[in-house]
Amino acid sequence: MAIVGGTANYYNTGLTFIAGDEFYGKRSGNAMHRVGFNLGAGTAQFLNAIPTAVVPGIVVGINYDPASHLLGGVTRNTATPSTHTAYLWDAADPASPVTLASANLPTTNGDGGAAQSSAAWGDGRLYVMVCNNGIVAYCVAPWIRTQPQDVTANEGDPVVFSVEAHGTSPLNYEWHRDGNSIPGLNGPILTLPGVTCADHGAIFTVKINNGCGSVISRDAVLTVRDNVPPILSCPPDQTVQATDPAGAVVNYPPPTVADPCDPHPLVACLPPSGSLFQVGSTPVLCTATDRGGLQGTCGFSVVVQPPQPKKKHFFKEPLLPPLTGEYVAPRAWRADFAGGIALRNVAFRLFSAAVSPPDPAGPPVIHPFGSIVEMEVSRDGGSTWMPVVGNASMKVRAEHLGFQGDAQLVGTEVLELLVDGPAGLMIRESPVSASPGQTTLQPVPGGYLIDSFFDIFLEVSIDGGGNWDPASGPARMELEVDPQTVTPMLSQLHLNPPPMAEYVSREEVWQAY
Repeated sequence: MAIVGGTANYYNTGLTFIAGDEFYGKRSGNAMHRVGFNLGAGTAQFLNAIPTAVVPGIVVGINYDPASHLLGGVTRNTATPSTHTAYLWDAADPASPVTLASANLPTTNGDGGAAQSSAAWGDGRLYVMVCNNGIVAYCVAPWIRTQPQDVTANEGDPVVFSVEAHGTSPLNYEWHRDGNSIPGLNGPILTLPGVTCADHGAIFTVKINNGCGSVISRDAVLTVRDNVPPILSCPPDQTVQATDPAGAVVNYPPPTVADPCDPHPLVACLPPSGSLFQVGSTPVLCTATDRGGLQGTCGFSVVVQPPQPKKKHFFKEPLLPPLTGEYVAPRAWRADFAGGIALRNVAFRLFSAAVSPPDPAGPPVIHPFGSIVEMEVSRDGGSTWMPVVGNASMKVRAEHLGFQGDAQLVGTEVLELLVDGPAGLMIRESPVSASPGQTTLQPVPGGYLIDSFFDIFLEVSIDGGGNWDPASGPARMELEVDPQTVTPMLSQLHLNPPPMAEYVSREEVWQAY
């Protein structure tokens, strides 16, 4: 069979068939040729020469393994006949083999001037023979032709990672997930029957070894698509009392969100907590967006009631808090917590210390003090109530805001509040929500008319402070005169109306119009 289109060499030292209708031909001292042939037509076509920098000219024996696409060869060194070298090439691309390894043969005899050297494959081993020296078997260390690839899948889909490796048998495969060995697997394929969001971001590798070496694959990353939207649960409707005709600044508790594929979805509510809400009902829409772009929504309403006429009480001294006063919750107020815990009829009284109002030209004042707290507690959702008395420690910030006529306006905020109750019951001011307030002190003959309130966000613990649950909304605490601290007396001043009196209608009297 004539070779068309190439040098008319004949291949006297090596010939091996490769993929398709092709073969490699080798003539001592020359470049290896890649040749295509057609047996039916009886023709052969020179395709390309392999550079001698890859396959040296002194290679005289070659053999191709179709299972691994490896090419083995052996040299004959005429300058030093007792020195020979075995080579290993990756011939997956027949036109451009890549050198993988080479090793000097342990030959001691010359080859007698003969050019008979050959290579052969068996069980992944490369066997080479040099005339007058016998046969040498080489164990081929594992090497990877096709690496495991990254995989993106939907939750619940099966996932397959695979590797194509070659080397002397047997090859042992050890798969790892995030650096930890996966027991029970010894093969080139890893199958996950149904992935979950917990598998997102997992890294898989495989270590391959045999008796003469080992190799570790690249990292293959599993991406699990998030196809489940977040589940958002909003707080109940919030009702607050405005202290100004413009409305009220409302801090509402954040919604709770659950997403099996994203532990931290982005949550946004409009209008946001801390906004000024006008008198009336305002809808709030909350949206949670997870890493997959899926969204869940919920909504609730903020109802701002019109401001009530301020109730001012007479105190002899302008102190914060007034030592003869008490802060009480409105009679209709009730705070509900998780686990059926509820509070009502809360009163803070018998304050341990008081300070003068902040200097109009001075900095804010932070005032710690203690008090007695009285309340009713329910542990069954309000079916039954138990009176509770405990000690409270508080820290309040007071800041001069200005004057309204001759009345000083003081902005206040509860910074800390901790109440120790019986049987592990504890109450505190929320560490994440502000609890603002306001106090007005107006001088009058013989003393001061003072009105004051706080909107306190409370949290409750029933295990001694191990876990805390927030209330659904703030507790409005308003200043009253503590009747237990005031001695009845006849006023020497004729004030109309009397500063310590109030006009009320009898509860059983009403008039229809």
